[in-house]
Amino acid sequence: MITRDKLPDLLSALGFSKRGSRHTKTIRIRLPTLAEQPCFVTEIEALDRGIKSAQAVLAAAPARKQAIMLRYL
Repeated sequence: MITRDKLPDLLSALGFSKRGSRHTKTIRIRLPTLAEQPCFVTEIEALDRGIKSAQAVLAAAPARKQAIMLRYL
């Protein structure tokens, strides 16, 4: 979970500069509350499951193609 005290480190890791540098930009970010964050985690986990499922289908496609070709050719 992202808390306000961890946000500066996160932004720095993403390439944003600290105040006082030549390229400072003011960015306002609404952080979801700690109560809201589990909902986002649940949604992201569901998306990850869908991605993994799609990757498994793609990984199996060459073998399925080969089996079909052997059967009909």
